[in-house]
Amino acid sequence: MPKAFEECVKRGGRVRTIKPRPDVYIRVCYPKGGGRPIAGEVHHLSGLGATGRPRRGKPKTEEERRRTHRLLHGTDKVPPRGSALAKVLRNFKN
Repeated sequence: MPKAFEECVKRGGRVRTIKPRPDVYIRVCYPKGGGRPIAGEVHHLSGLGATGRPRRGKPKTEEERRRTHRLLHGTDKVPPRGSALAKVLRNFKN
């Protein structure tokens, strides 16, 4: 990440994710107390997993799950495997 972006985050700036296209996202830091927003790096989602290669039925490792979750949600706390599917099924039954 650019140094200015990292400094903004360290000083308590608010980080937001902007998706100009479905396959591209950019993290932007809005400085605490106002000022010009500072853009981070441009990231491209390949749709092929964290390694950039097809998964071919092989599940992601815990490290790959953590990396993807960090990119998409900004946290390292990964929910248990299958929890999203369980939520969908729960909503589907009602």
